[in-house]
Amino acid sequence: MDYSKRSRLPVDHRNKPTILSEMTFPSPSIFLADTIAFVRTGTLTTATSAMAPHHELIEILCEIGEFISQKNGKHHIRKTGKEFLTMPSPIQQLCLFQLYWDLLDWNYFYDRDDDDTLHWINTLQENRLQLLVLLYELKGPIDRDEFCSFMGHQLQFSPTPETTAIITATCLDPLILFGVAEQTQSNPPLISLRDMGRQFCDVIREQQGGGRPTVTKSSAEL
Repeated sequence: MDYSKRSRLPVDHRNKPTILSEMTFPSPSIFLADTIAFVRTGTLTTATSAMAPHHELIEILCEIGEFISQKNGKHHIRKTGKEFLTMPSPIQQLCLFQLYWDLLDWNYFYDRDDDDTLHWINTLQENRLQLLVLLYELKGPIDRDEFCSFMGHQLQFSPTPETTAIITATCLDPLILFGVAEQTQSNPPLISLRDMGRQFCDVIREQQGGGRPTVTKSSAEL
């Protein structure tokens, strides 16, 4: 299965993808350090089994970004990879975020035989800009479960633990992983955009003439 929206990339990277909600994500700084190590050497710095699933995501993002290549069994850094390594850390995080947010097919990380889940994921990805803008307009921290419920309502998802888990794992957790948003340690946890996320939204809004992205609602009551 092609994990990118660009058909030229190889297929069947893994026989069975790790479900995104089952991944154990490290802190943004560790994820970035692992990515840099992988671009430089083809290996990753964290070796614990608990961290292993996020390595799959790093490998996929580096391939989508054309950071590296393998020739005669040897690791090579491509031009875009060398450029990535010279970027300041916040720009590196934003680069990885854009690869995930705009080029990766989110369905890759879910059961391809579950039509309902794939439908939810497709609808979320079509409305990913709307999700960012909603966080932007809220300005302050918001309960992440309440935000999932509100976003689900906007997309006409039935409020179930499954839809909340998908919105959290596919959208909110990656925003934190790539440094676009931050989450408090409170109970319940609160989430809000960081400055980088707000600047990214400013660019999006400017490109769209200052308006809000149109919501493409779910075509079925799930």
